[in-house]
Amino acid sequence: MSRDLPHAVPHPVLNDSSRDLPHQPPRHWWVTRPQPEAGVWVQQLRAAGVNAHALPLLTIGPAPRPASLAEAARQIEAGAWDAVMFVSVNAVRGLLGAHPQLAACFGRSAGQVGGSTHGAMKGVVRGPGPRAWVVGPGTAQALRSLQVADAAIDQPAANSAQFDSETFWKSAKKQVYPTYRVLFVRGADEQGEPAGRDWLSQQVLAAGGQVAHVAAYSRVAPVDLAAQLQGAPRDAGWVLSSSQAVASLASVAGVLGVAPGGSQPVAVCTHERVAQAAGPLGFGRVLVCRPSLADVLASIESLA
Repeated sequence: MSRDLPHAVPHPVLNDSSRDLPHQPPRHWWVTRPQPEAGVWVQQLRAAGVNAHALPLLTIGPAPRPASLAEAARQIEAGAWDAVMFVSVNAVRGLLGAHPQLAACFGRSAGQVGGSTHGAMKGVVRGPGPRAWVVGPGTAQALRSLQVADAAIDQPAANSAQFDSETFWKSAKKQVYPTYRVLFVRGADEQGEPAGRDWLSQQVLAAGGQVAHVAAYSRVAPVDLAAQLQGAPRDAGWVLSSSQAVASLASVAGVLGVAPGGSQPVAVCTHERVAQAAGPLGFGRVLVCRPSLADVLASIESLA
């Protein structure tokens, strides 16, 4: 049964003092997602009357090890994986952008990959696959735009309270059995190694499955972030969508006065974990919403 969902929820820990602060809404908003998503969100927020500006806190680059990505693509084509978990839109673009032929692999019948068993998993009958796993609607749309069949995509229900690994696992765990194999397509850290939250892969392992990780893109903090913020309005609100982006902001927080005793601006965070990461920066108000543009807009409008 569907239910009404709150668009914005005050963070229970970070907002204890916000009730004593003036609630003048920000006149400017920084959208901190990587490009090109930041530009898309800015355009749509401006169309809705929000004075938004793009300020990406992460720079997305190519896969640090193309040979590893090519080997992962070969394995997918060979039917070696039961599911491929795309952790973000950039994971989709990084893998399918470099290997567009993979789009036709998702949702194939077992017979299309040479039989009802995969590799060393003899005696295990596979269903249509591999499945394309995602936790958010934006990533699902990225798959569709690159010709992955909608029927091959597994994702949380559209009316879920949040789009995250915990919500996704409630339904995905029914698929996983001993020897079920999941490839996680991620971003890389500064050393070129796949990086990110391991909660979902740990659940697959605990259920008897097997996991591997491959980096389809790199992500680093902009080298000129402090320079970009010189002279920036200090009463701006912030749309924060990842903990790593918050870490980039923390490195230059003093430039903005985003620090305890500073101007105490407002933040709209697209997950509770992002809000927790933003806590030490001393935001005066923190709202948590789902990572969709409609929910972010509703959060911003709730401050008016």
